[in-house]
Amino acid sequence: VIGVITEGSVLADSGAITFADVDLTDRPQASYAVKSLVALQADGVTSFTLTPEQSTQIKAGFSIQQDSLSTNNGMVNWAYAIPELHIDFLAVGERVTLLETITVADGSGTATQDVTITITGTDDRPIVQTSSVTALPITGFEYQFSVQDFKFIDPDSALEAIRITELPIASTELKPGKLVIRTVDSNNQVSDTVVVPDQIILSSDIPKLFYIPDGDTEEPSFKFTVIT
Repeated sequence: VIGVITEGSVLADSGAITFADVDLTDRPQASYAVKSLVALQADGVTSFTLTPEQSTQIKAGFSIQQDSLSTNNGMVNWAYAIPELHIDFLAVGERVTLLETITVADGSGTATQDVTITITGTDDRPIVQTSSVTALPITGFEYQFSVQDFKFIDPDSALEAIRITELPIASTELKPGKLVIRTVDSNNQVSDTVVVPDQIILSSDIPKLFYIPDGDTEEPSFKFTVIT
């Protein structure tokens, strides 16, 4: 028995299994237990480790309900549902397979049926909480940027780079200052390279990004887009 869950679209599935017991002196009861939980990367071969919280949330999505009219012959309904936020960590093509075993027992014998739930990740759209950055929290001083300044959120991929789409603009001065990439060589010599429009800056180089003021008296800002 197979259930299919796809991140971003199908978040629930269900089905049923039937049973028959020729012994009329007892009543079968259904239960279930996790048989295995496997997470694979998009190549379908390489495994990765789920956190304890992720494992618990994925397992919690499975449930069963024995048909109230079932006596010796009957049905066990199974269902799986999980909130989107609990599987947002899956990147596109990554897959988690949960194998649950339903057992029907009447005290003198048992019968089992496996239910396989396959959860497939999709590419979540990144969230950027702002498309501009205030370049100078304290006016008149240089400012060194960090990745956190760009308020990028993506559950299943990392920020690769930013593209500077508009250079700093100051509202009170004609000379708003400039963005530079600052490097330090082996002799501790500092070199600043001025950032130009449409320049791409790798996330690893964002700590090298500085704003250098030039007479501006208010907080200048610049615009950017993200690359993932």
